[in-house]
Amino acid sequence: MRNFTRKNVVSLEAYKPEPQQAKAVLNANENPYNLPPAVAEIIADRIRQLDFNRYPDPGASELTKAAADFCGVPPDKIICGSGLDEILMIMTEAFVGPDDTVVTHKPGFSMYDIWTQIAGGSFISVFDKPDGSIDVDGLIEEARDNCAKIVYVCSPNNPTGYRMPAGEIVRLLEETPSLIVLDEAYVDFADGSLVRMTDDWENLVVLRTLSKAFRLPSARCGWAVADPRIIDAMFKVKGPYNLNALTQIAARTVLENADQILDKVPEIIDSREDMTAFLQKYPQITVYPSSANFIYFKTKDAPELQQCFIDSSVLTKYFKSDYAFRLSIGTPAENEAVKKTVIDLYGEKK
Repeated sequence: MRNFTRKNVVSLEAYKPEPQQAKAVLNANENPYNLPPAVAEIIADRIRQLDFNRYPDPGASELTKAAADFCGVPPDKIICGSGLDEILMIMTEAFVGPDDTVVTHKPGFSMYDIWTQIAGGSFISVFDKPDGSIDVDGLIEEARDNCAKIVYVCSPNNPTGYRMPAGEIVRLLEETPSLIVLDEAYVDFADGSLVRMTDDWENLVVLRTLSKAFRLPSARCGWAVADPRIIDAMFKVKGPYNLNALTQIAARTVLENADQILDKVPEIIDSREDMTAFLQKYPQITVYPSSANFIYFKTKDAPELQQCFIDSSVLTKYFKSDYAFRLSIGTPAENEAVKKTVIDLYGEKK
């Protein structure tokens, strides 16, 4: 049979998330707590009133207004999509072609690379520094040398948890010819969004999602905030009904009840700090500072620890070649399962 696949797609390795089958599911950076029942009931009531025989709002106008109100920006600076995955796809289709280069830091989110390859563009990764901080000088150099169309920065970073200082974002904006895309998927666990910087920088795009702190990964909703001219270009390549009505209802309701939804964030942060302190007791483990809802750590005993996690039915994100783990913060019971597994391998540390 003739191979109809584009050449730049043939060589791609598909992104296939692992099945979530374990007693402690700590591999996807999810919020471990479901929606508050009162908020879930509002969503159910609104869905019951939905005209299922009609197409959804193509511009997701009510959701866009809710996102704009939450971020403190005008609605014309926002475009919503089916998770940040679709926002990245839309952005790539709007701005990246076969002769364009995209630069990011490594380790980072693999979909930046995948969408660039699908578009036929060139992708360059700059390795983070040994302490997990992002090599800003390296990013600037590569962006300049290759006249990069986009520079992706994930902050707090997935998987390391590193939060880039605002001053370094300004350096990228000032010293590169690129569109700087700041992925803030985990910013609700940190000190605050830089979304208002889009008021001053026309080459800045900030990405937000409801899949993490907002407890809504099942509905798939994210958005980009940028200069209206950037947003207009993205609307030109967006599908006409990309965001279904059920997601629009759920996402809008969650944003309208943000205080209730985010009330578990302090508890998750406290658990993150507790888990960090626990892991730091073990000289065999190197823990990286995190501003997200997960912890990144390395150990020379990674294969043995991974087998212990498997035997204990604890599912983490295991980076085999780096001898590293990314561990989501879970419920108290899930966190205790992690500690017990580590103690079983290394013994208890006081």
